[in-house]
Amino acid sequence: MTDPTQPVEGSARSWARSRSRRCTLSADQLQRQGRITNLAFDLLGDCNRAIGFLNSFHDVLDAKPIELAGGSVDGFNSVQRELQQLAVGEAGGAR
Repeated sequence: MTDPTQPVEGSARSWARSRSRRCTLSADQLQRQGRITNLAFDLLGDCNRAIGFLNSFHDVLDAKPIELAGGSVDGFNSVQRELQQLAVGEAGGAR
C-alpha cells in the first residue's frame, strides 16, 4: 500500500515538487520572461502564436526568444524589438 503523505510518482504533486527544485532562474530572469510573455500575447494577439514564437528557435535572434529575453536586459530588448517588428508587419499587411 502506498503512503498517502508521499506524492505518487508521475502525479501533479510529484511533478510540482521536482520542478521547484530544478528552477534556477533568478528573480530578474523570471520577471523579464513574464514581461516578454505578456508583450507577446498583447502584440501577437493569439496565445498559441505567442507561445510558439517564444518557445521556438528564431533565426533572426539566433535563440529561443523566451531564453534570450530572460538571459539579459539586452536579450529582452532584442526580443521586444523583434516582436514590435512582427506586429508592425502584420498591421501593415492588414490594410
